[in-house]
Amino acid sequence: KLQIMSVDKNLLEDLEGIEVCRCLEQFSACDNMIRDISHLKHVKSLSTLKLNRNKLTDAKEVIDVLKQLPNLKTLYLKGNPFVRKLKDYRKEIIHACPSLEFLDDRPV
Repeated sequence: KLQIMSVDKNLLEDLEGIEVCRCLEQFSACDNMIRDISHLKHVKSLSTLKLNRNKLTDAKEVIDVLKQLPNLKTLYLKGNPFVRKLKDYRKEIIHACPSLEFLDDRPV
């Protein structure tokens, strides 16, 4: 059972196929070209998700996926275009993820 995976700095554009990793608890995909994280909604076991410095632009899409991750405790999203554009970024993300304990290196 794969529980921890890191695919940092691999020029990935999406996460197609990640949904087969149903036991994944920690996932890091920093410094890629990811625009779509919809496949993550099937990985309900995720507790740590690191997606810093990607190409995520659609705040609604990101939030919709995060809402479907009931065990998420630690989340990193800084460095994505939507973060700068989303008014009240921290508040919106924390509201979408009630189980969250840390967001971008800061306690919730």
